[in-house]
Amino acid sequence: MTTLERFQAILSRYHDALVTALESDGLVPEFLATATRSDRPPRLLCQTRGIIYLVHFHLACAHPPAAKRAAKLYEEMRPRYLRHHDGRYTPPAQHDGGARYELAFLLNAQVQLAELEPVEGLDDDLNATLDDILSAPFETWLQPRAGGDFLELNALMHLFEALAITQRYRPQPRIATHIERIAQVASERFLDTEHGLLAERIAEDGRLLEYDLGHNYEWASLLLLNADLGLDFAALDPKTLCSASERVTLESFAPRMISNRLDAERRPMAFDARIWVNLERLRCLALSGSPLAEPLLEEILDAYFPADLPEEYLGQRGPIKSTTGYHVIECYRAVAGTR
Repeated sequence: MTTLERFQAILSRYHDALVTALESDGLVPEFLATATRSDRPPRLLCQTRGIIYLVHFHLACAHPPAAKRAAKLYEEMRPRYLRHHDGRYTPPAQHDGGARYELAFLLNAQVQLAELEPVEGLDDDLNATLDDILSAPFETWLQPRAGGDFLELNALMHLFEALAITQRYRPQPRIATHIERIAQVASERFLDTEHGLLAERIAEDGRLLEYDLGHNYEWASLLLLNADLGLDFAALDPKTLCSASERVTLESFAPRMISNRLDAERRPMAFDARIWVNLERLRCLALSGSPLAEPLLEEILDAYFPADLPEEYLGQRGPIKSTTGYHVIECYRAVAGTR
């Protein structure tokens, strides 16, 4: 079995765990492959990332039942998480940073599902989500997901991702304008031009407070993936972000797996080595054509998939987060050369 075939087998194992959970609960729980259930309902994010995983699994592995399950999941989650208004389902009436983050993934899932599988009313829902996003005050996207007295880039990055997907399949001038504005704001307010990295958190006065290494790799991947849209990404350059991130990786982590949070001096704030950070590094290197991608893939599969299901933290067996599959399959697509 080649390394890529092994990776595909991991996708299938994760898919089976996801399907088992759906057959049991009807929705995607917070954790997979466990009998333990939370008293709290799972987040909307679990559902939208579950839909994205199923859509990509169908496309990567030619598995039509996954597309049908994605559509069924959307129909199950729609009345539970969205508001029914004027014959369509609209996003929840929340505008804090965490809600904005989840809204980006809602649009992402709606667009990708709409391109693959017909679902009654989905186009109307999608347009309602898009209208909500484009009409909201731009600053709401910079509010921290978990609160705090600073501005944060994470939700805006995933909005860039979702709008780029929308522009690819349903191009509109207003979407293109919004994407370019995101790139401009990220460039002007968060870019550390001296060190080639995007800050993750900044103070109201513009001071750079914290960096996220995983998100710098992720930004680089998103810029590479969407270079063909013909839009102006301002000063955001994927090669610069990738090479600057690799410098930090080699200086602060090698040969260990990397962690995401860096302080204002670009020093690691922890060495927890979460899986998603390392998958985003691999995705970026694969999309960049780096020779480091192939050996890193083997290292990651050995380190984080001992039983063919992802471990959130290096060397720690624990609950399998249902949201992690999004990073796993996006990484696979880059490694396999499908996107």
